[in-house]
Amino acid sequence: MINLQGKTLLPGFIATHNHAYLRAESMYWVNLAAPSLEGYKQETQAFLATRPDTKQIRGVGWNLKYILE
Repeated sequence: MINLQGKTLLPGFIATHNHAYLRAESMYWVNLAAPSLEGYKQETQAFLATRPDTKQIRGVGWNLKYILE
């Protein structure tokens, strides 16, 4: 027993909400921050060259402007 001398002790609050799956999912992310559709193509090809057995990829950081051109 600890005498807190009138102070309050609260239980530790732990965030039970997390996105652990994002770490695994990030293995399939292609960074599409390149400023053109051609840049997206090059980044995707470079990504696939280092992971030839990849069954899925996800482009992140892309700009809709370059897709709609």
